[in-house]
Amino acid sequence: MKDIENILQTAGNAEIKISNKIENNINYTLNNIEKFHNKSPILKKLQFKLIPTLVFGIISFAGVCFASSYVIKNYFAKNEGLSTAIDNDYVINNASEYVESNGIKIKIEQLVLDDYNLEIICNIKLDENNYYLENLYKFRFKDILVMDENKNVLYAEYENQEDFYKYCKENNLDKGTYGTGFSNGSYTGKILNKNDNNLNFSFYTTADKFPNSKKLYIKFNTIYLYYQDSSLNKSLKGTWNLTVDLEKLQEERDTIEYLVENINDDKTVVTKASLTMANMKIELITDSDKIDFKKLQNRELGKINVSDLIPFHETYLETEDGKKFFLTTTGENGYETLEDGKIRYYATYNYTYFNKSEKIKIVLPTNNNNEIIIELKSKS
Repeated sequence: MKDIENILQTAGNAEIKISNKIENNINYTLNNIEKFHNKSPILKKLQFKLIPTLVFGIISFAGVCFASSYVIKNYFAKNEGLSTAIDNDYVINNASEYVESNGIKIKIEQLVLDDYNLEIICNIKLDENNYYLENLYKFRFKDILVMDENKNVLYAEYENQEDFYKYCKENNLDKGTYGTGFSNGSYTGKILNKNDNNLNFSFYTTADKFPNSKKLYIKFNTIYLYYQDSSLNKSLKGTWNLTVDLEKLQEERDTIEYLVENINDDKTVVTKASLTMANMKIELITDSDKIDFKKLQNRELGKINVSDLIPFHETYLETEDGKKFFLTTTGENGYETLEDGKIRYYATYNYTYFNKSEKIKIVLPTNNNNEIIIELKSKS
């Protein structure tokens, strides 16, 4: 069970290619996931989005891999939206001073926050003990709380989640839909580089809309080190409290809403089209005849064509001057089936505030050899 959760929480860290083995594994998962969901609070809350999103991600983002530099721009070489934002100086560098606890020093090197993305790059200086970093493959903070000056919880993950719920109740805080604050419950952590007793680590999470915070307070008291040889695994205890001033990002941050001008399908309704600093999100609800719903609903073992399990393939956003922007590898992309049989589709594009165009169109090739085309115009 833990292996499944780890895969879900770290998806996107490794190169992914579709093969017969992967297809068979997806088929197996589709037929067995219900056996597991009651045993895990994460899976239970995400079960209606899990299967289509997992399949969508594997198919759409084959070939994803990330650079090992600790600079966010390089780490997100495959997230062109974040890279574009950073190229335009939408980033906090040297975001905090070092904080030391039990001989371990931690500093926030870089931070990016907009409506949809929170990315934190940390530098960790371990004490003089031998931590065998050459064999270290995973690093994780626990009992972590990220909160702003207005007591908005942007992200939280506790060893015992009931402790977080109790903390929220005692302090009149909103624990969020998934018990992780504003975050959608997804989390990606990656060791970017390591040498001697020094390593750089990336923490990334997403939200439907993060608050426009002026300061972030990041605190945690447990660090886990995981090794290829599990007998070497360690947990390091301490008290680390870091503060990041976000005034620069707060002043620059903006959001542009788009309105529908035309859709070539009368059974498709756009419910969201919003551009922020690093990405654009759209959401729609449809029961379009251009989609083969029978293929989407096929769960018969041995008869599933993986590529038919998502409604749209190779979707893109195009601006007035013909530039195309494709799906980000790190944002939310997928669909879920609603009670009335329609689907809610959601996608995040590498189109940014710095690329903004008054008019855009979104092209959605379907699993039925057709296209839904949405033409949009900015409000401002």
